[in-house]
Amino acid sequence: MRSHLPFLAAWLLAAGIALSHHAGLPVSGEVRTGGALAFLLLLPGYRAATMIAPSLGVTFRIALGFGLAHGWLAALAVICHLTGLSLGSFLVAAILVSAGTFLLPARSGGALSEWKDLVLIALCWIVLLSVQSPRNGFWTDVYDHIGTVRWMQERNQAYPREAFHADRMDELDPRKGTAHSLFAAATRLSGVDPLDGWSSLGAAQLLVLLSAIHALARSIFPRPGTAWIGFMLFALLFRGGPGGEWFRSAAYPGIAGYSLFLLVAALGVRTATRGETGRAAVPVLLGLAAGGIHIFYGTLAGGALVTLFIGMLFAPGLRPNSHHLRKLLALFLIGAAPLFLFRMIASYDPANPLHLHRQGMLLLPFGLSILDHRTLAGTFGLAGGVAFLLLPFLKPADRPFSAGELFLLATSIATVLVVLNPLLFPLLERKLGYLMRRVPSFSLGPFVLLAVMAGPFQSGRRLRTVAPAALAALAALFSIGSSVAEASRGNRLPMGTVEDQQVIERAVDLLGESLPVGSTVVTDPVTGYALFGRTLLHPAAVVDQHSSPNDPDGASRVADTQRLFRDRCSELEMGEILEELGADFVVVNMLFPCGFRSFNAYVLPELFDSAATRMDRLPLLLEPIASPEGLRVYRVRDESLSRPEPAHDLSRDPLFEPLGPILDREMEGGTLLVAGRVGVEVLRAGELMELVTWWSLPEQDAGPLPMSLFVRARPADGSGQAGRPWSISVLGGLEYPYVIWRANDRVVDRHSIRVPARVKPGRYLIEVTLDPARFFPVSRISGLRRGAIRSGWTVIDTLEIRS
Repeated sequence: MRSHLPFLAAWLLAAGIALSHHAGLPVSGEVRTGGALAFLLLLPGYRAATMIAPSLGVTFRIALGFGLAHGWLAALAVICHLTGLSLGSFLVAAILVSAGTFLLPARSGGALSEWKDLVLIALCWIVLLSVQSPRNGFWTDVYDHIGTVRWMQERNQAYPREAFHADRMDELDPRKGTAHSLFAAATRLSGVDPLDGWSSLGAAQLLVLLSAIHALARSIFPRPGTAWIGFMLFALLFRGGPGGEWFRSAAYPGIAGYSLFLLVAALGVRTATRGETGRAAVPVLLGLAAGGIHIFYGTLAGGALVTLFIGMLFAPGLRPNSHHLRKLLALFLIGAAPLFLFRMIASYDPANPLHLHRQGMLLLPFGLSILDHRTLAGTFGLAGGVAFLLLPFLKPADRPFSAGELFLLATSIATVLVVLNPLLFPLLERKLGYLMRRVPSFSLGPFVLLAVMAGPFQSGRRLRTVAPAALAALAALFSIGSSVAEASRGNRLPMGTVEDQQVIERAVDLLGESLPVGSTVVTDPVTGYALFGRTLLHPAAVVDQHSSPNDPDGASRVADTQRLFRDRCSELEMGEILEELGADFVVVNMLFPCGFRSFNAYVLPELFDSAATRMDRLPLLLEPIASPEGLRVYRVRDESLSRPEPAHDLSRDPLFEPLGPILDREMEGGTLLVAGRVGVEVLRAGELMELVTWWSLPEQDAGPLPMSLFVRARPADGSGQAGRPWSISVLGGLEYPYVIWRANDRVVDRHSIRVPARVKPGRYLIEVTLDPARFFPVSRISGLRRGAIRSGWTVIDTLEIRS
């Protein structure tokens, strides 16, 4: 049978298997959510793709159908936003447009033999789902996206016009993408909680992703065997394979954008080779889909066409077909440009201080930078990295480049010219920020190149030629293996095991059931992150705000909530913070099994125990109402927020009496280094040095970036240079980190630092400096692991090392 109906049956069967795996039998609400998503997105899109391009393969039509459907949904979502229509109106319009595709006359297409590909795709899909490891929601954007969808569902808006935080509703306008609107509409239709339907969304998107990968492989390599080798290598190696980042978080909206990028690349290669652009609606709707999902992935999709076109200018054998690619590029831009402009104007404000952290950079001298080698290694893996290095040198000996091979080569060169260009990279990084870490995803060459190397048309001589280069590249990569494998130090997950995470999530669910819907809850930003995604409560601060409704005060909220749980916070200051945040309840979470540190969130279980004891002693400010499962819940007394200032203000440390010479040296961020000393003057290598420093913020509160304290030693006689730092730590420690300091705070910082065994006997000057800490590692060309290059070093004391 050659019609589209068998595909519908196969899709529903595979979806049922995947959903039952995710949700466990018997499935209920999740199946309804998956069915709604399939009806609104994939099935009518597949039928439309069959009408327009019946000659394309089955998997190509799966991916193309996804792009077509997402294109018209993007247009509907923007219309709903501009007209102020509700989420229900968006849902009705989407159903009508989707149903309209079934009124078109049926056309058959696709050879029966391609069902082998479809069956293999389904098997790969099920295998990938079965080996997925549990995803830690606290360490990803999952709760950001779920919370945004929940907010859209609650407010009945296709694009939310208010902030999630109750006290900023009239000032912020985040306007999320079409993927959020679609998911919110599907969950609203089915009555399923967004958290419950998340896995079914991942099941649908993973099928589309695998279909797009296979469509690209088939467009590049006409031989099915070679195409399947490239497909399997890509699925198994890219971003860690089945247990990696992208396949484990299949519901992440970025997967939809990346699938579209692969589809546009496949369509571009096919157009350049065969001149098949389909009807005009295809590239226009793909352009709408590109902008509707995400500006960055839409840019990648357009970049795929541009690089292929530029590559063809240098390939005389392909130049006669370049007008087909020009047509596809022009039609794509017709659809993409207006929506890109809208998204650039309506996107969340990039000035949010929580977005200031820099990631995955290798800092060079003179202010230059390139992409960190660890990011490349995480994207390509070892085998893909070797292929990436060899790709420009593997020109086929007995034939010219095909359009597909030319595309792989052009995108790989373009990637190198961006991420490894020390002049261009810092310019783009200032605008795109963390998105620069995703640029290597643009280069597909390494994975399909591995298929070329293993293909039946490759000669043994060719493999013998590339083997020495491959071994050399492997040796070079292994030489920096310690840096590649090293995780970001100090960034511990809040839960050691999946069971620990489930304990906290159950506690958060209990809060969602017991506290009034819409209440503003002040708690630590990690627990607030779970509240954001799992309940209809309003957390005062969340640990991450990458995807949730934007808040330019997000960093100060995080700092305020963390300061609230420290002993230095006076009763008056606590009342002022609670009033400013519009707090209804305060929740102290004492379930953390270990300390947690992220970009600007610092959690210590012992601090929360003491915070609960202190809050119990403030009955005029906080009323204890419950203690469920290791939580302490307090209701904020409204009448207590205007109490007079107490006689004793704990925000200023009465024990702040510097010993030793007063330095009064202004450091990074306006921080004042008042004094410093070491505990003893004589030590041996390997022993602990006690370092005490006194700090002050004389003019303003701490900024949104944490500060790292660097400590090093330099020979006192000037006989040598300072080596790598002895220690890198959070200024203020986890007990009172820099991000929560206020103006006029005086802080004593104590650290125990082990003298490295490599230190030779002699007298040394102990120096310190500060540097804004980064969320993800930012390495420097000298001292990749410890960051030796710093400025602003200040001598605080001397130390003698004896043998």
